[in-house]
Amino acid sequence: MKKITFLLASFGFLLFSNAQDSTQSAKRAVDKTAPVLKKVEKPATHPDNIQVFFKKKFVYPPRTNYTGNVVVTYIVEFDGTLSDIKVITPCPDKIKEEVVRVFTKSSGAWTPAQHEGEMVRQQVSTQVKIVTP
Repeated sequence: MKKITFLLASFGFLLFSNAQDSTQSAKRAVDKTAPVLKKVEKPATHPDNIQVFFKKKFVYPPRTNYTGNVVVTYIVEFDGTLSDIKVITPCPDKIKEEVVRVFTKSSGAWTPAQHEGEMVRQQVSTQVKIVTP
C-alpha cells in the first residue's frame, strides 16, 4: 500500500512539474521584454533554409524594376515566430512589402536559438537576392 501511495504521489508531482514547465514556456513565448541576442551558441534555423523558402514564396511585384540584394532583420522569438521584420536596404516599397510578406509567412516554422542551454530571442540579419523576372 505504501508503494502505491508513493507511486501515485510521484506521478502527481511529475504532472504538476510538467504543467509548470508548460506554463513557463508559454509565458516566455510572449515575453517581449526578454533580451534579444545577436550572437548565440546555436542560431535559430528555418526547416527549409530561409533562402530556399524565400525563393519559392517571393512573388515579384508587377511594374517594379529592381534587381539586387536586400538585407532583412528580424527577431526569432522563443516560440519560433518572427517579430520586428524590417527591410534595411533601400529599395522600392513594393519590394519591401513583398519581402516582409514572405518572412511573415515563415513565422512559426523557426527553431528558436539557444544560448547556454536556454532558448533565447535572437536578432537575425538575412540577405536575399531579388532578380527582375
